[in-house]
Amino acid sequence: MDDTTIPPDHRAPYRFIDEIVRYEKGTGITCKTIIRGDEPYLAGHFPGHPIVPGVFEIEMLFQAAELFLMTEKRAGESREMRLASIGSARFMIPIIPPRDLTVMVGLKEDRGTEIAFSGRVGDGPDVFVQALFSVTVL
Repeated sequence: MDDTTIPPDHRAPYRFIDEIVRYEKGTGITCKTIIRGDEPYLAGHFPGHPIVPGVFEIEMLFQAAELFLMTEKRAGESREMRLASIGSARFMIPIIPPRDLTVMVGLKEDRGTEIAFSGRVGDGPDVFVQALFSVTVL
């Protein structure tokens, strides 16, 4: 995926979506991200035993939701979105690199400028986080 399809706020080292795998109009999106283990943010997060921070797992879900809304043309010309709320988040297994991750978000409720999603980050049968969250389109 080239940088023209990524929201302008998301560049290395905080770009967590590498590719869109599947887009389902009006329903959701599935994306891929690869955690190699040499990412700068891992250097100090449990040195010698790196674990992807939970806040970055939520950021992966948010970025996938942004891509969904951009593909749906919901963001208009501004393409500006913000994480509005996290209704719940359950972290089940720590993400220990290297991992090829699948990031899935599904549309739950469209309330105009605030859109609710469910999401999960996984790798095959392993589910690392499940969350309910909302995004505000500005």
